[in-house]
Amino acid sequence: MAANVLIVEDLLATTVGTVVTLRAWGNTVLIAKSVQAARTLLERTDFDCACIDQFIPAEEGGDTDATDEEIYRFAADIGQEMPFIWLTAHEVSGERMEIPGCIGRAEKSGSVTEVVAAKLARHVSSFVVTGLGDALDVVTVELEETAPGHYRAVVPEWRPDAFDIRGVLLPPWVRELVKAEDDAPVKLRARGWLGADRHGQLDLSAYEQISKHSQ
Repeated sequence: MAANVLIVEDLLATTVGTVVTLRAWGNTVLIAKSVQAARTLLERTDFDCACIDQFIPAEEGGDTDATDEEIYRFAADIGQEMPFIWLTAHEVSGERMEIPGCIGRAEKSGSVTEVVAAKLARHVSSFVVTGLGDALDVVTVELEETAPGHYRAVVPEWRPDAFDIRGVLLPPWVRELVKAEDDAPVKLRARGWLGADRHGQLDLSAYEQISKHSQ
């Protein structure tokens, strides 16, 4: 089994590595360079997930990017059918991140392939990842607040050296939990990409509180 992935991107050079890698793993990747082309592909093919650039032409061969409203409506339509990732070198507004079906963003300037793979593997059962070993796993995270909006984390079995996490990357309930337990680190479970070379690339998500009775 493998996934059908739709990548909506007009500058192919920025994602060529991701496309080649996903295909090498066995997934089918189709590319649309405009909103119009993407909608045509969606009528013809059943996709399991998508990656969407924020700035793409509305029509095939067009020189003008689709309007904000057109991009939002297109992403909302995608999200009704499948999980999708914003593929972008720019910040993504809260409104766009909150579109049902959105599972995050991948910066084209960073380790885009690894981020895309980590997020899709969590949300798309048919997505195939090979060559990364046991890269996605559940880990224990010890988290404490060091300053308003800033947190320090330790993943004992994987990253015993403390590393910093920005509050905006944590769910609101996790921030409130840490604030309430300000006398000691809070222990949680999370999904992480263990193939990361740097702390910031652990891409922790899907947090769950560990009951004190089980510690």
